[in-house]
Amino acid sequence: MVRDNNIATTMGGLTAANAPAPVAAGPAKPGASPAKGAAAVKESVADLDKWTHTTKKSLTIDMVNMTNQPIDVNVKSTFLAKDETGKHEVMPEKTVENKVTLAPGKPAEFTTDEVDFTHTSMHRAPAPKSSGAISKNPKPVPMEPASGHAYFGYKVEVFQGNDLIGSAVSDNH
Repeated sequence: MVRDNNIATTMGGLTAANAPAPVAAGPAKPGASPAKGAAAVKESVADLDKWTHTTKKSLTIDMVNMTNQPIDVNVKSTFLAKDETGKHEVMPEKTVENKVTLAPGKPAEFTTDEVDFTHTSMHRAPAPKSSGAISKNPKPVPMEPASGHAYFGYKVEVFQGNDLIGSAVSDNH
């Protein structure tokens, strides 16, 4: 049995909370509020990163040795990703191998290393700052294409020597 673990999912690399402080371009205007400048920087950083998503995945694998002897197995766990660009093909993102000794008649459970998946959704680029005049027919802002790899599923194969003795795939594979 294989369980798919969501370790963490984040949006963007920077958030408004960890954005760098704004740098003053010169002497402050009398009566100007420094809080407005800081809020504008935090807002623009949030806009830039809100389309990028990072997901960390691991697999928890349960196995049982039904023989009377201990056996050494090699478990190959392949994490699959969907390419967010081009043809949206499903491809191997990373294969993690674990060597496990299974005691006779006893269940064994282990969790693979984490694998990161980062992708950016298709989105519109930020609108250019206007010069103050409101246009009746503004030019459309171009679309930014999607990029990166999104998590799609897994394939797990269990080998004893060169012999495949067990396998599992995710439902969507």
